[in-house]
Amino acid sequence: MVAAIHRIILASSSLSFPIVLVEVLASLRGHNLHDGMINYDKVIHMLMAEGLFLLDGGSELPEALGLEYFRQLVRRNLLEPSDSNYDQSHCAIIPNVLCSFALHIARDEALLVEDGKIITTSLPKLLRRVSVSNKGAEYSDLQTHKSIRALISFGNMVIKPSDSLSTLPHLRILHMNKTKIGTLVDSLHQLKLLSYLDLSNTDVSELPHGIGKMKSLQYISLHHCPNLAHLPRSIVNLERLRYLDISETRVMTVPRYFERLVNLVSLKGFPAYVDDTAKGWCTIEELGPLDQLMHLTIKGLENISSSSSSTCVKLAEKRHLKSLWICCTSSDAYEQHNQEVFDELRPSPSLEDLTITGYFGRHLPVWLSPSTLENLRWLKLENLRSCTQLPCSFGQLPNLESLCIKHALTIRRIGEEFLVPSSALVSDSDEEEVESLISRHFDSVTASIIVFPKLRKLVFYGMLEWKEWEWDAQLEAMHALENVQISRCRLGRLPPGLACQATALREITIEKVKDLISLENFSSVVELYLHSVSNLEKIANLPKMKKLKISKCPKLKELEAVHALSSIELKDQEMSTLPAYLQHWMKRNQKVRQNNQSNRHFARIQVTT
Repeated sequence: MVAAIHRIILASSSLSFPIVLVEVLASLRGHNLHDGMINYDKVIHMLMAEGLFLLDGGSELPEALGLEYFRQLVRRNLLEPSDSNYDQSHCAIIPNVLCSFALHIARDEALLVEDGKIITTSLPKLLRRVSVSNKGAEYSDLQTHKSIRALISFGNMVIKPSDSLSTLPHLRILHMNKTKIGTLVDSLHQLKLLSYLDLSNTDVSELPHGIGKMKSLQYISLHHCPNLAHLPRSIVNLERLRYLDISETRVMTVPRYFERLVNLVSLKGFPAYVDDTAKGWCTIEELGPLDQLMHLTIKGLENISSSSSSTCVKLAEKRHLKSLWICCTSSDAYEQHNQEVFDELRPSPSLEDLTITGYFGRHLPVWLSPSTLENLRWLKLENLRSCTQLPCSFGQLPNLESLCIKHALTIRRIGEEFLVPSSALVSDSDEEEVESLISRHFDSVTASIIVFPKLRKLVFYGMLEWKEWEWDAQLEAMHALENVQISRCRLGRLPPGLACQATALREITIEKVKDLISLENFSSVVELYLHSVSNLEKIANLPKMKKLKISKCPKLKELEAVHALSSIELKDQEMSTLPAYLQHWMKRNQKVRQNNQSNRHFARIQVTT
């Protein structure tokens, strides 16, 4: 990998690479302005469409090399990380100065049409890239410029019934989002050189039947196209296709012989199909030969009639697999059968990002363990209908950085067994044995055994029946934890172990946890956000807390031992005067000043230095 990246960096010392790179980034400026960030997938595949990151027969996929190159741009401050979650989302922000620099280099080869600007008739003859974010821009104004290679539009470009893509025969990149495509898609198959096609968030209802003849196509994104219900059968002839996104569409079946697309690297929104191939549709088993996959999303797994079909997907053999999202969209199957289907979807050890949605088995898949997922960094479980307990194996995942549990509707208690190393488990773990095990673990635990050794972010959301969280102050765990978010549950208190052991914890967010009464003794927390914690009475002993935001906490009476606090933001529609606890705190701090934005429902208070 290092050698391959070095070759790319050396290649970028030539004049063409940086020019193409900054021009592509500049053309995405409209996307940057509207959504705030860009995804590496778009950048890398646009560069591939321009002839960069070519397939060289090496062991590394161009997309993997491109991701590392994208990260290098962030490290060198050419791109700004979108947020603290950048390393997972692979999204970044294009600085304005880079866009300006790119446009200066591109000169007459690039055109940026932003809001308030129009497309004039006197465009440069050598125009190659056009980026449009002006909602009133008309496609017909571009049709005479046959030299255009990239057309990128970010919303409501005016397209007339008479418009045709055939007037732009040299297009390599067509990116039209949030646009009423109309009949323009009918001429799509005439773009013989097109490599990148993104029609996300449009009204497209079908792709042309002749799309299989567009042999240059490598990237197709149809994300959130609600009118799209079918894919043309000829799509299986796109031998160079590397990226296909049909998520959030009405596509429920995929044409037979999908297994021919052996170069697919990213496949999102693949629908698991039930019946055999007699009707001409492919089953989930056709994913087996696709061994280049890095990113895979499968929906509708409740439709799988046999667990043997899951085995044929061969996820364990896909050595490039980095992210996997497996999903059930309904619960129209037996719990035991659902569990068997998921158990056979054992992924490759290379997996870094896993999301499981809508699972309704009683026990989570058996492969959710450190022996299988040694490289897993991000784990998200949502809409767990039947699971009553979280497995202790999570804590032994050596590289897990983020754990998110959402809508686990039957979990009422998270006990200390959640933190016990899996190596100490016994075969029959009824309640008495678990209690005995925990007791033995306390006696034998050493500094070398740290549960959740790399976990930085922990989220519990929508666990409506969750009341208890047990974690003794002496049980070592989560030493790297920085961020905790708890929302929409019935938790009565935070465990002592969280306050004592999570010594790197800097930020806590608690929302709609109505039974929580106090929040105390977090020695490392710097920022605290509280919203609709209706029975909270006390905040105390947070010596490093600098920032506090409170909204709808009407019973709060005490704010004590918060000596570093420098900023308070209070919001409550029921508030007519500052609450007594806040007035008392202000009297004890001589450097307090109340912000001018304060009113009867909102107060911002700061400590002057």
